[in-house]
Amino acid sequence: MAAPILSLSGSGWLLPFHIGVVDALRARALLPPRILGASGGALVAAGAVCGVESETMMEGVREAARWTQRHGVVGKCGAPMRGILDAALPPDAHERAEGALEVAVTRAWPSPRMRALRFSSFDSRSDLIDCCYASSFLPLYLEPAATCGWRNERWVDGGVWQLVPKAGPASLSVCPLNLPLLGAEGELITCLDVKLSTLLRVGFLPDVAILDDLYHSGVQAGDAWGKARLEM
Repeated sequence: MAAPILSLSGSGWLLPFHIGVVDALRARALLPPRILGASGGALVAAGAVCGVESETMMEGVREAARWTQRHGVVGKCGAPMRGILDAALPPDAHERAEGALEVAVTRAWPSPRMRALRFSSFDSRSDLIDCCYASSFLPLYLEPAATCGWRNERWVDGGVWQLVPKAGPASLSVCPLNLPLLGAEGELITCLDVKLSTLLRVGFLPDVAILDDLYHSGVQAGDAWGKARLEM
C-alpha cells in the first residue's frame, strides 16, 4: 500500500533523483495520491501529479543544463528552469493539481515568515508554474534579484527553512542528500552516494551525465524501498 503523501525535498540540480524515485514508485503502483514539494521537489511534484512521463521531465532538465553550459548559471538559469514545466505540463495542469499537489513557498514580503506556506489550489496553468518557480527561487541564483513575484507578493525558495517539508508520521519523504537533522517525518528515501559536493558541482556546472546518474540512483533507491514495502 502506498503512503498517503509523498514529500519531495529541496534539491536544486539534484532533482533528477526525485524524478527517478517517482518513476520507480509509479512502476510499482506505490506513488502516493498526494505529493508535497519544495524548491526542485516542487517542479517534480507538479510533473508527477499531472502524469508527465519521467523521460519528458528528464529531457527538460537536460535541455536546461545544456542552456546553462552555453549562457552561464548564476543569475541566468531562471528561464530554463521555468521552461522545464512550461514545456511539460498539460493545458489542464492546474485542474489535475487540485487536491493532489502542495507547493511550499517562503514569503519574503509582506509579513515575512520563517517557515514556508503551502498552496494546493491554482487559478490557472501559469499560476501553478509561477508558484513552483517561486518555490525554487534561490536569491540571486535563478535571477539577479533577492526575491521573485507571485500573486502580488514577494517570495523565495520553499526549502530555505526546512529542506524536507514535514507531511506527518505516515508520509514518505525523499531527499537526495543524506544529511543529519533533515527533520523528515515518516519514512525517508535518500542516497548515500550523493554528497554535498555533488550539489555544489552541478549547481555551478550542470553536467548531463551526472544528471542522468542521479536519475538512475533515484530509480534504484525508489525500487529498493518499493520492494521492501511490498514484502512487508
